[in-house]
Amino acid sequence: MRRKSLALREFQSSIEIVTTLIKREKKLQSLPNKKTYKEAQGLRGGAMVLLVAAFENYLKEVTEERLDDLTTHSKYQWTKLPNDLKYHNHFHTLYDTIHGSSKGKNKLDKMADLVKASTIIVNNQINSLVFCDVARSNPDSNRVNELFKSLGITHFFQNNKPLFDQRWGTPTIPTFMEERLDTILKQRHEVAHTANVMNISRLDLEEDVRFLVILTKICDDTLYNHVKTILNR
Repeated sequence: MRRKSLALREFQSSIEIVTTLIKREKKLQSLPNKKTYKEAQGLRGGAMVLLVAAFENYLKEVTEERLDDLTTHSKYQWTKLPNDLKYHNHFHTLYDTIHGSSKGKNKLDKMADLVKASTIIVNNQINSLVFCDVARSNPDSNRVNELFKSLGITHFFQNNKPLFDQRWGTPTIPTFMEERLDTILKQRHEVAHTANVMNISRLDLEEDVRFLVILTKICDDTLYNHVKTILNR
């Protein structure tokens, strides 16, 4: 099992694109004139949207990757899994089949889906889709907490606060990680739905990148250690 996930490497590659956009925007005047305003908007907005998309994709990809690392390992045993992980797997495999993937299908197709879901549950198989779906669309602090809890990791932000402060380089308030992540998600939402970009400063954008780079590395270390702990029980 790789200590550094392939998902993290892909995230870091996407961040290089984000930083390229930021560097390009910094070559413009700090207060864009009429001629450069649209270019500045496009560069800042593009960087913000891509930044959050890279984080969201990382969460999905790393979840799938680490579950695969877990279930294909020679030491893997269903009985060793955390109860939260087993419950989420079984409950959402059935619930999502009934309320999600089978919606709009005819009865025969619905029955086939139910049989498939039931087989997964009876055989204690891991359905990675029901975990990856938690990370989709809006990976704010609640969604990130929900994702880690579904995998058997509780109090993710609270437990990683000392490590985050160490890597951030200065002490922060107890809820800094959650609040900063939620702010980034709100900014992305505003950019995507209103095209209102220029209230995001260059400094904020650079700090947002730094924040998500640190947070993503902590996510990666946490999941690696979690899988390793399960296998060594």
